[in-house]
Amino acid sequence: MKGNNHKYLRCFSMSVGQTFVYRTDFFIKILATFIPVAVQLFLWTAVYGSSGKETIYGRTYYEMMFYLTISFVITFFLTCDEANEVSADIKSGNLNQFLIRPISYIGQKISCFLGSKVIVLVFVGVMFVATILLFDFRLGYQIELVNLLIFLLIILLALILQFLMYLCMGTCAFWITDAWGIFFGGRYIINILSGSLFPLEVFGDTLNGIFSFLPFQYTTYFPINVLQGRMDGAEILKCFAIQIIWIILLYGLYPLLWSRGQKQYMAIGG
Repeated sequence: MKGNNHKYLRCFSMSVGQTFVYRTDFFIKILATFIPVAVQLFLWTAVYGSSGKETIYGRTYYEMMFYLTISFVITFFLTCDEANEVSADIKSGNLNQFLIRPISYIGQKISCFLGSKVIVLVFVGVMFVATILLFDFRLGYQIELVNLLIFLLIILLALILQFLMYLCMGTCAFWITDAWGIFFGGRYIINILSGSLFPLEVFGDTLNGIFSFLPFQYTTYFPINVLQGRMDGAEILKCFAIQIIWIILLYGLYPLLWSRGQKQYMAIGG
């Protein structure tokens, strides 16, 4: 057990080191995440300015700006490349080494994923605090400590949920030769339905009610609403339960997909 833990700690530390080595890639990811949000900031500024209304979809201008800025911070923190990495390992034959070595593939992926978030956590922590301070007086209310603590717990679970979603998505490469299109489309669907681009009230109550049964909004839309105090205790518990259920379901789905996928795997290359 100690030997295995040492291997995973090694993977963790190597992933942390890679963030320092590939600094340019790190800042490119920041830019790539911020550009869609920046477009939304300008777009919603124009919408509020031209509408003459104080509130749109139940949010004031500053509440909307706060939502979009926090969504950028969350989206960057939750960024996950596991689908592409799993697909690349399968297509290149790099998966072979994990099948013959005494190390769990998912254990290695989890260790590297967590390691990659260490430096990211520092950055998003600074951005989060700066956003809270920037909007503190403009929102017309203060963020309650209880909501902040619940928000942090939800984000931790959202990180697990996001990782499992992309890990399961990556197993498509067992059956599909080139799954790039699925990953590309899947990422945009997740970004839209998670509420990372705009609040889900845009879709209306009917569609939003349907989306509430899917896992996506529990990574971004749900935690931001909690932080803004837009949900009561009963609603938080309901959404919290759905988030947990999806984590359990995806955690159970992954080994099933992995087991069946290995039967399709042709161990070439590596």
